[in-house]
Amino acid sequence: MSSRHDLPSRRSVIASCLAVGIDMALLPLAYAQDFHRPAGHSLHRKFVSAFDFGAQGDGISDDTAALRNALATAAPVDLGCGRFRLTSGLSLWPGQVLQGASSRCSSIIVDHVFDRSAPAVIDIRGPEPGGEVRDLTISFAQPDAGERAVLLPYPPAIRAQATPRFKLSRLRVERARIGLDMRGNSGGATIDDLEISAFDRAVWIDGALDSVKISKLHVWPFGITQAQRAIYDDAVNEGLRIARCDDLHLSDSIIFGLRKAAIFHRSDAGDAFGTISSVDFDHCGGLICEAANLRVVGCLFTLGVPDGVWMRAGKGQVNVVGSWFHARKTLASPGIASTGSGLLSVSSCVFNTGDTDFVHIALEPGTTFNLAALTFAKAQGKSYAQPLILARERASGSMSGLVATSTSGGELVRRDAHHSASLPPTVQIIGVEAPGWRTPG
Repeated sequence: MSSRHDLPSRRSVIASCLAVGIDMALLPLAYAQDFHRPAGHSLHRKFVSAFDFGAQGDGISDDTAALRNALATAAPVDLGCGRFRLTSGLSLWPGQVLQGASSRCSSIIVDHVFDRSAPAVIDIRGPEPGGEVRDLTISFAQPDAGERAVLLPYPPAIRAQATPRFKLSRLRVERARIGLDMRGNSGGATIDDLEISAFDRAVWIDGALDSVKISKLHVWPFGITQAQRAIYDDAVNEGLRIARCDDLHLSDSIIFGLRKAAIFHRSDAGDAFGTISSVDFDHCGGLICEAANLRVVGCLFTLGVPDGVWMRAGKGQVNVVGSWFHARKTLASPGIASTGSGLLSVSSCVFNTGDTDFVHIALEPGTTFNLAALTFAKAQGKSYAQPLILARERASGSMSGLVATSTSGGELVRRDAHHSASLPPTVQIIGVEAPGWRTPG
């Protein structure tokens, strides 16, 4: 077993650093992080088994003490296959690993007797490097009812507040109120293959000062009863809520059935910038950018409900490239709308909406925009009452390379300057190929 005395001497470390040119100012931080670890902790120790500490894994016995004792060794802990019932939360040391055999084989069970004052079911503590949780399921018991007021107020499944460089992989979280709370500076986090059903919020980010990489996130209503589905589907539930995040990478993911699939906003800490790529905003769309600077690349936006939206873009800059937008119902409001004084760029995108009749893109007052190489696949021969693109007063920008299937009547673009006829929007339109569609000017 290693100890603090096993660490190289300060003199030898200094000599080695000087030899390779490492900045000496970084040494105090490196030592401080090592000494924050408990005695005997090592990132390279062998796993200990939860069963060796008395865990039963039968889904009935209280395994809280056994798992806590295993984690107290500061060694990496292996749950093995089983259903481990907890009545209070677990905490991981910096750099510690908690793993199951697989997310289908190892489960942590949380029911009505769980201590709701606990910070989380699993609390990953700082400083860096954060701990790692992998290959298990966290399952919450909730009443089989369709009213939000009857949900049990559990703490988050996983908390990693102000914990840089933690890792999550191959996890399932079902019926949580909040899946992952990683507010504070938890930059450098890596989250891969996380599957969540939650009733309030799946992932919560605010304060990350370094890259956060999320891949293969799957937010959908698995493990939820037919009655509980009414809560999951309501307008309160959120997929991701993201404020300050420096360099977000969200990729290869799906968020299903949430009208607020991802909300980007400004907090006291700031707002986000980053890239969303190959993400399916499925059935309810729901990308809400109140304040953010985002690249949205190669994403899918599908709508099967009339009260959903593909996207809202507010303050900041949103650049959408190579994405596909689909709706099989006529929407009550525009599919994409700018809602503030930001910049919206949409290019090389396809809108496959058949015979539905609604405004696809609404450019609100104060918006600066660039719409380029857009294709609208509409039902041929139909007449449409609503324009595909609506440019309101004081919206300014350029439209080019617009293509739409032929129609018997409809407006491709409408300039809406009814508030002041003398101050129409400054809009340039060039390169339109849309038989039967009208364009201004």
